This record gives sequence, structure tokens and C-alpha cells, in this order.
Amino acid sequence: MKMIDSVGCCLQYQVWREFSQETDRCTTSKLRVYHTQSRRYRSVWHLSYTEWADQNCPGDVGHFLGFLEELNSVRLASIAEVPPSHNTNPPVLIHCNEGGGRTGVTLVADLLLYTLDHNQDIDIPRLIGQIRQQRASIIPSLAQYKFIHALLIHYLKQNRLI
Repeated sequence: MKMIDSVGCCLQYQVWREFSQETDRCTTSKLRVYHTQSRRYRSVWHLSYTEWADQNCPGDVGHFLGFLEELNSVRLASIAEVPPSHNTNPPVLIHCNEGGGRTGVTLVADLLLYTLDHNQDIDIPRLIGQIRQQRASIIPSLAQYKFIHALLIHYLKQNRLI
């Protein structure tokens, strides 16, 4: 993509960065994507967690929970921006270089926290197994598996007074 004064051009699309904020754990940006042929635009939020440590695990459980809270806030804000006649459940795209490690930690953690918040039973091995049917490389390391458990314990201690 060719960048011109914070405007990117790629074939029939132009991309502007409307907003960007950096914290100690992530960078949150709001982009505007304009389709020149249809003259329609769409807002896209991009969050980048910056505190990955060894073995593709976040360096701090509390910081990663803060990142997931930011992700949820952005999700709710983007739903509020959707016109009434459109889909009120906009997609969330999670990606990393390999497509399994960091993506898996983020996806599994987000799903498990949602499950806990909605008072549903959790089964970590089953959830990971279901996701691996679509992407075999999700949570490939023992360190990531342990991190998911540590994150849940921290979250429950913080929010459920256990």
C-alpha cells in the first residue's frame, strides 16, 4: 500500500488514519476505508498488543486483560456506529504472523472471558479442540496453554472475589 501523508492508496481503496492512541500495552487506531468506485466508506478499528514476551505469551496478565477490555470497548463502540439497517454484529479479525500462537491466545482468552461473563461452564481443552478444527495451530505451546489458565485465575480473582 502506498502511503501519502497518512493516506494509503491500494487500487480502488483509500485508507486514512482518523485516530491513533498508544498505551503501555497496545496501540488503538481507527481507520477509514473509502471505496472510490462506489463512494462508500467504512470505519475499521485496529488494535495491536505490544507486550508479547517469550513463546508468544503476553508479558503481563493484567496488561493483557486491559487489552481485552480495550478490544471489548472498541467492539461496543463499533456496534454503536452501525446504521440501523445494517448488521449490528460487525466482524472482528484477529491475526498474527503465524496465525495460531498470538491469535490463539487472544481468541481463546476473549471467548473464555465472554463465557465466564455469561455464567456458562467453561471447558478449555474442548474449546481449543473445537477451534483447532478450523485452525490446527491454535495455542501450539504449553506456555500459552498455561498463560490462558493464569489469565482466567487472575480474572476470577479480580472480578469474582475468589
